[in-house]
Amino acid sequence: MTEILIGTLLLSLWHALLPNHWLPMLAVQRKQKWSLRQVSRVTLVVGLAMPVVRCYLASGWRCWGWQLSAAFEEGV
Repeated sequence: MTEILIGTLLLSLWHALLPNHWLPMLAVQRKQKWSLRQVSRVTLVVGLAMPVVRCYLASGWRCWGWQLSAAFEEGV
C-alpha cells in the first residue's frame, strides 16, 4: 500500500510540473499584465473546476454505461 501511495504522489507531482498546466497561465499573466494575486486567484478557480467537471462527466458516463449494460442484459 505504501508503494501505491508514494507512486501516486510522485505521479501527481510530475503531472503538476508539466508545462501545459502552468505555461498558459504565465502567458496570460504577461499578456494581460496581471499581478501575482490575480493570476493565483484564476489558477485556483481553474484548478478546482477541473476535478469538479471531470467528476460530473464521469457520473454521466457511468449512468450511460449502466443503461447500456441493462439494455444488453435484457437482450435488446
